Amino acid sequence: MTFAEHKQVHQAQCGIWEIPQTAEIEYLLANGVNDPTVATYLSAITPLYSAASRILSQLAGLLLLAMTSQSSGLPLDHVILSSAREQLQEASDRLRGLAPLSSALSHRSIMTDAMEGLAAALGIIDSTRASLDPHRRQQDVTIILRQLHVVQRLLIVAALPTVNIAPVDLSMACCTCVSGKSTNAAIKVEPLNGRQ
Repeated sequence: MTFAEHKQVHQAQCGIWEIPQTAEIEYLLANGVNDPTVATYLSAITPLYSAASRILSQLAGLLLLAMTSQSSGLPLDHVILSSAREQLQEASDRLRGLAPLSSALSHRSIMTDAMEGLAAALGIIDSTRASLDPHRRQQDVTIILRQLHVVQRLLIVAALPTVNIAPVDLSMACCTCVSGKSTNAAIKVEPLNGRQ
């Protein structure tokens, strides 16, 4: 197969754009979750899991930028930090307000640990920003990265892919149009000048 046979772009009417609301209680009940209490928990935890994943990605990206920056100081005062802090506060508050579910206590505990891990990473970033010592700042970046790795592992453990709570969701990727089971319509894009 050539590059042109693999490269596809979705048309506006492609079914890929009709993303199901997989976190809605009705959707969960209609798709294999038999207990309404569990469906309610999953519906509430899905956006919190997504928020934790997004915050983790934002912080990791910011640290990557800081580590690859040509300047000697680490630009850890980026607007991403205030956004991540606000998102984390909201998600943590919502998690604390979630009604306890005996069958999900372990899952909720893992999610709480992940949120606390993100808060700890933000705390280290704040103290690092206050430091003028470049050596300490470099050491702190290593500590922050370790903390983010712990959070990442917690989110992997907390993943529930069968109900679309997963670190990476490829269900809406362009490659799903190629599958014989998919009804998504896609158009092929030919390479320029006949190159493959």
